[in-house]
Amino acid sequence: MPVKKKLNISKNLRIAALIICIVLTVAMGTLIYYETMVPHYEEKKVALYRYSNKTNIDHQVSFLPNDLYDNAVPPNGIYITNFLDRINTTFQYQFVGEREANIEGSYKVVAEVEGYTGEKESYKTIWKKIFILVPETSFQNNTNEFSIREDIPINLASYSNFADKIIETSKVNSQLKLTVLMDVNLQANTSQGVVEERVSPSIIIPLNTNYFEITKLIPDDKVAAIEETRQVQLPVNRKLVIIYSIVLGLMIISLFCLIYLTVGVEKDLFIKTLNKIFKKHGNRLVALKINIEPAEQYINVRDIEDLVRIADEINKPIMYKYSSTPQEITRFYIIEENTLYLFDLKEYIDSLEKEKAMLIEKKKSIKQNRGKDKDITT
Repeated sequence: MPVKKKLNISKNLRIAALIICIVLTVAMGTLIYYETMVPHYEEKKVALYRYSNKTNIDHQVSFLPNDLYDNAVPPNGIYITNFLDRINTTFQYQFVGEREANIEGSYKVVAEVEGYTGEKESYKTIWKKIFILVPETSFQNNTNEFSIREDIPINLASYSNFADKIIETSKVNSQLKLTVLMDVNLQANTSQGVVEERVSPSIIIPLNTNYFEITKLIPDDKVAAIEETRQVQLPVNRKLVIIYSIVLGLMIISLFCLIYLTVGVEKDLFIKTLNKIFKKHGNRLVALKINIEPAEQYINVRDIEDLVRIADEINKPIMYKYSSTPQEITRFYIIEENTLYLFDLKEYIDSLEKEKAMLIEKKKSIKQNRGKDKDITT
């Protein structure tokens, strides 16, 4: 059975490829072990008790007999004061927890008649009077759901009359408004912790104006939770493991091919030396298309460095016969009058190989002699 010929590649290239494959094989194996066998954790917020808060204000306006409105809400939300009888409002609050809790707290409903000046940043309260509509009411219950509902009728005329009286007696004219609000304080005691909520939905109505709009300030619905930060173990990242395994498989196959299907060979010493010459002294070399004419005197030098030193000393270029085949570029010359200085690369390589062979033979001989001496002593 014929033996398959191995692929010849540069020895240095083969060694480099082997090192890369081995390093990547070890790295991929380590990464696979780390990903599959070493636990990975991340900090995660875990909800222990979820809850929600909802508030709302409904209102219904009743009108005095008039030729304009028939107890219908104006489409633009603007009310004419003289046609208004009363405003009936409903304040609602709801707390819902995912489990039963000890819910306690209090709430109240108040009306604030206020004289003020300015808007936004320049806003200032001149005077304020608070009317208790629903006194502070406590509550306590073990449940997961708690709600409050209060129907509050607003007699706008009585509040306007009170404001007029203050203006008349104080002689201070100002902008006026009525604010009706429900102030709720709630605390839910759970086995996971305490929930504290305070909300104050309100309705605002301008006073002493011929017409007005009703403004509602209602907090957004809130969904929240009592949370705890925990160290949660992450699942194995299968995608990464697959990628690492593919790379590991490719590296093992590459190692097998490099070890069993290739052989590292030294780069041809002639070509290697020629490349060094052109790399180091290429700017000093002159390529000729014709052969060098015979000279009266030939002086051979051992290596290219000797020829370079001569060129520097006599200030002459180094020449060679050009060839597209590197193996045919074997001689380098310097011509000075009738003297030709010559470096023969082929002879130089032959001498190096002979010296190498002699050195190997010498080492082998020394080794053999040591073995004989050892046998004699034993």
